[in-house]
Amino acid sequence: MELRSFGRTGVKVSSLCLGCMMFGGRTDPADSYAIIDRGLDAGINFLDTANVYSLGRSEEATGEALKRNGMRHQVVLATKVHGRMRPGPNGAGLSRRAIMAEIDNSLRRLGTDHVDLYQIHRWDDGTPIAETMEALHDVVKAGKARALAINLERRSSHLPDVPTYKEAGMEIPLVTTFGLYAPARTPKDIIQRVNLELANGLINNLEMRRKFITAAGVEIEPPAGGSPEEFAAYLLAERERWASIVKTANIKRE
Repeated sequence: MELRSFGRTGVKVSSLCLGCMMFGGRTDPADSYAIIDRGLDAGINFLDTANVYSLGRSEEATGEALKRNGMRHQVVLATKVHGRMRPGPNGAGLSRRAIMAEIDNSLRRLGTDHVDLYQIHRWDDGTPIAETMEALHDVVKAGKARALAINLERRSSHLPDVPTYKEAGMEIPLVTTFGLYAPARTPKDIIQRVNLELANGLINNLEMRRKFITAAGVEIEPPAGGSPEEFAAYLLAERERWASIVKTANIKRE
């Protein structure tokens, strides 16, 4: 498994991240544990989940798997915040109240005292960006997260004012995650601005059994069906095309 620098830190992560979205839900706990073990055996050391996945059961299954195999210290563990976790006006979002409650809930479900990456899953139009970023900064300073990530969407208004945060000594997101799902089409000028001003690293979120959305907004349709080996061969064959797309979008790789 190829290892890459985690942004500009000294941490190394596998080039593939194991997404845990279905764990504890559609994928039952026993299968979830087995998949994580197999991924770790294959050299993956980067796991990604979210508080909202199966209303917390994904985090529980992921945490239990790492407890069973004793590999938490070997894993770069990521989770996300924003999704609705309970009814009512404050049951979702990126307010300080929501972030401070949800990081503690996520840590409890994961059975750990910190996550390595805490990500904005969606932007909250009802909360000022300054409030969100200040709360996330405090999460890092409290030792509950090692690094932050934002989800880049179409609107450039969702980008923090980087000089302002730097002057204030705020935690700047280490990694920028590009649009998670098919509706995201991030303009190249925003990609370039983030590359130059903000991001120390990039994560492409790809729905690998559905269709791929590259950082440049290009769709790639994987072949239907086929064995895992055939699918892996397909991914390798597409690698050079992805590299060309990233180069065209002026995205620098560490």
